[in-house]
Amino acid sequence: MIEEKEAEQVGNAARNLANYVNETGRSVRVFGAPPPVRKIMHTVVNDDEGINNQSSGFGMFRHIVFNQTTPGTDTPVESPESSE
Repeated sequence: MIEEKEAEQVGNAARNLANYVNETGRSVRVFGAPPPVRKIMHTVVNDDEGINNQSSGFGMFRHIVFNQTTPGTDTPVESPESSE
């Protein structure tokens, strides 16, 4: 179980990452977060309409991906890094 103070710090970190994604348009991946931390991050960022967030990977390689969405949709914006 995560303590209230730690949950607040995780929420602040998620907001900071969402702001970074909004400002730069670049995707961010968060590795190494245990399930309760990922849940807090998802919950906090779900309120931001400009950010699409999802978990990806399996087992110990599970991680969160924050992407900027196209205005008015839930479709992630293609980043230059992912178009190969």
